Amino acid sequence: MKHFTIHTPFGELFASEECKDFAEFFIYNRPPRRRLTEEMTLQDLKVKDPNRNIESMCDGVNHLLETIRRGVPVVWDYWSEEEQAKNPEKKAGKLFYLPAGGVEKKPFVLICAGGGYSSVCSIVEGFNTARRINQLGYPAFVMNYRVGYEGLLPDPMEDVAQALKFIMGKAEEFGVLCEDYAVTGFSAGGHLCASWGTDNVGYAAYGLPKPGALFPVYPVIDLTPMAEHGGTFVRTLGGPDVAAAIEKYSVCRHVWEGYPPTFSVHCIDDPVVPYEQSLILQKELEDRGIAHAIKLGNVGGHGIGEGRGSDVEGWIDEAVVFWQKCIKGE
Repeated sequence: MKHFTIHTPFGELFASEECKDFAEFFIYNRPPRRRLTEEMTLQDLKVKDPNRNIESMCDGVNHLLETIRRGVPVVWDYWSEEEQAKNPEKKAGKLFYLPAGGVEKKPFVLICAGGGYSSVCSIVEGFNTARRINQLGYPAFVMNYRVGYEGLLPDPMEDVAQALKFIMGKAEEFGVLCEDYAVTGFSAGGHLCASWGTDNVGYAAYGLPKPGALFPVYPVIDLTPMAEHGGTFVRTLGGPDVAAAIEKYSVCRHVWEGYPPTFSVHCIDDPVVPYEQSLILQKELEDRGIAHAIKLGNVGGHGIGEGRGSDVEGWIDEAVVFWQKCIKGE
């Protein structure tokens, strides 16, 4: 397959020489489920969710294919074979390495796509985001993490920590700087991203360096409203003790003086995660004197990834400028 289009059946993409070994990770569901069927196209996804910009998604896939064709070892397991043998769920731990051009080493961005902690939608929010980050001169890693069972956390958080340890252990091979790295995430992945800055389950709990910046995009910040609407999402995160899960995994309860600089993104018409969730985080950061900014749009909805065609289009460029200023102490 020379070029992926909005009309290419996913079966053709999955069977291609470049992708046949990792087809399940375009949209990952815990096996044996698979979200994307062989006959589906990006156009079919657009019918199901009009907010998704399928041209952006298409560009992201082609960027991935082009990187593979350049001979770059793109797909990596961040859990060892021994760890995977002890816990087969860790086979979900994949990294897609997408380097920027040039020879200068730069800090990297770790990308966590969303999916309600029941899936990881890297084709929707991961590869296209990495493409733009690469165009701005920074290496990116799109990560797949464990999803799909009750009492899930802290497993995805352990995945973030392990992915970062893996990247930092191979910094020379990847050509990246470990200092001032950034993490971005979307929806549930935005919760994961924002949680990485907290005082109880974040970077400090794993003995890892503080990020230079976080970019949570339509993130879940306060779990209390989720519990009030049935609690399924909260039980997925923390198990049957909903009150304990709310306390432990509500980001807003664990913002501290060591929280990283944060650039948030949200649209007011988001029907899945209310935009007030991002405002809650902004208020906590402001109260503690943490550098922060938000790009808030009126129209865009949910699942918009890099934001093309929405009111928050261009957020990646603005987030990177914010990140650069924070690194420089401006």
